[in-house]
Amino acid sequence: MSLNNQGTTKGLGGEANGRQPEGRPEGNGEAGRYGWLKRSGIYYALCMEMTFSIAGATLLGWWLDTKFDTTPWLTIVLLILGVAAAIRFLFVLLRRLGGGDDAREER
Repeated sequence: MSLNNQGTTKGLGGEANGRQPEGRPEGNGEAGRYGWLKRSGIYYALCMEMTFSIAGATLLGWWLDTKFDTTPWLTIVLLILGVAAAIRFLFVLLRRLGGGDDAREER
């Protein structure tokens, strides 16, 4: 600790007279410090879920087509199912982020 010009103590964290140091967000700290990390994790999950559901379904359809000699029908069907699964995940994530259970009423 050191004394500043006005004779008050200044701690190691930079706070003087109980004020919040510059550059740090106000509040409890968790949302301010790590909010960007939570948001980036959500976007990363969305990206990975959409990519792997579409690509995985397409590759599975292609493999099944080569196995059963039904080219291109299983690839097309599973591609459509993969896209539907990706869109469903997008809507579920948007509903969760919006905090809305408006579509479903508790009974």
